[in-house]
Amino acid sequence: MALHGCKRLGHGRRSGRRGASTQVLVGSLFVIGLLVGVFFVWQRYGARIMSEEDYVLTAEGIEISTVPDWIRADIKQQAIREASFQDLSMRQPGLTVEVAQAFAMQPWVSRVVRVSKSFPGRVQVELEYRRPVGFVEVPDGNWAIDAEGCLLPSEDFLDGSEKPTALAETLPRIYARDASWMGTYGAQWGDPRIHRAAKLAEVLLPVWQELNLYRIVAIGAGEAEYGGQRHAQFVIYTPNSTGITWGAAPGYEKSGEPKADVKIKRLKELVAKSGPLEQIGQDGRIDLTQPDGVHVTRLKPPPGIDISPINDQPANRPTD
Repeated sequence: MALHGCKRLGHGRRSGRRGASTQVLVGSLFVIGLLVGVFFVWQRYGARIMSEEDYVLTAEGIEISTVPDWIRADIKQQAIREASFQDLSMRQPGLTVEVAQAFAMQPWVSRVVRVSKSFPGRVQVELEYRRPVGFVEVPDGNWAIDAEGCLLPSEDFLDGSEKPTALAETLPRIYARDASWMGTYGAQWGDPRIHRAAKLAEVLLPVWQELNLYRIVAIGAGEAEYGGQRHAQFVIYTPNSTGITWGAAPGYEKSGEPKADVKIKRLKELVAKSGPLEQIGQDGRIDLTQPDGVHVTRLKPPPGIDISPINDQPANRPTD
């Protein structure tokens, strides 16, 4: 029995050797096949893979987020031109950073979300764009701003015949005494009254045309009629100069003053119940600042505030 057992053990070792040899052979054949495959692939595509042309980033290779309808400028071409992009290489260190900086400089761009590369020669740029909320009225024209109070290219609001576009006709006008612009396109205006008026315009835009509103006027601290409030107060006017005392900008309300959404709701309910604002506020002013509801008073415009239009044309490009 012992000998028989030894014979069986020897047979098992030989079988194990044959199995191991088979595995080595199969593995070798697989590696050879893989190498042959790589060789033929390289023969066919190697030249293209190594081609420098596939690593050159052209203007056509830069893709940006869909530009909204209110922007008429060619943002991509402007960024490429102003950054002097020529023969950029996909292998270039810091390429995505350089592209991001070029687009961040564009006044219509609020934020560069991300820049990513793909082969061959493609760069995707995800952007957030600024949206106009109104025009600041100054003696030399009207200057477009976004919700942060950043100056926007006013020429984008003129059509081919140098007349205001349809959008320009419907946006709020914003007035603050002596609010001359300070800065360049894409930078904030530099006057807190304008920044807060921009926030107010943003929250009112959805109902601006529905309520037939026209202008936002900032009343600075110290005006006797408004009790010397520390922050600027705002009055909204309709086209025929009916005044609506709004109060503080959104987020700056004094204690007890209704929030912006409450004021808008009350204003819409007032119109639904009593008719157009111009009819309700004839020779007076509608007050939204009181905690118990809307009040209609017989106040005249604050002294020294001229609510007549200054200039209904968008301004030309500012000079340096």
